[in-house]
Amino acid sequence: AYLSRLVLPGWHDAALVRFESSLFATPPTLWLVQRQNVAVTELLSAGYLSFYLYAVVVGGLLYFGARADRARYQRMITAMAAAYVGCYVIYLLWPTEGPRYALPAATPLGGPLLDLVHLLQRGAGVHGNAFPSAHAAMGAVAVFYLWGRSQVGAVVLALLVVLMSAGAVYLQYHYASDLVAGLTAGSLAVAAVEVFARQPA
Repeated sequence: AYLSRLVLPGWHDAALVRFESSLFATPPTLWLVQRQNVAVTELLSAGYLSFYLYAVVVGGLLYFGARADRARYQRMITAMAAAYVGCYVIYLLWPTEGPRYALPAATPLGGPLLDLVHLLQRGAGVHGNAFPSAHAAMGAVAVFYLWGRSQVGAVVLALLVVLMSAGAVYLQYHYASDLVAGLTAGSLAVAAVEVFARQPA
């Protein structure tokens, strides 16, 4: 939050808003909020919160599971770190606030799960860092590395990532573009780590 605008002053959401306006009659975050209800908000809040389990659950299975694969675990952690670094470099070079600030709309109505999301967001104290979505990047990495251990688990996780992504847009933390860019960042990090891991020592 303190570093966001050291390189480039101001917020630069306008380009994302223009891009999404060229694709959609109404930006996805506004379209979703216009159709809000408490049950949908709680479901998407649960999806958004699932993000905090990706590294712990997949990492735990790879490191401690019955078919532990610690080399795969190490590659997953390396890919997650690389994806985070890539996302944060972009945050510094092109700061964006996210639709909650750039496209103000009615705050979704919800219950205890939405309250928990707000509590975590306030605790993090982060303003901005919307493009690309590090949440989506971590989701892509976790799904890839779980696939090699449990394809059924990876499909379930992929569905959670979709739910998390919809929640991130619905709760106005991310533009749809952020999620596509985040999935791309995560995929590129995985590709780089896997290529490097196959190089002869």
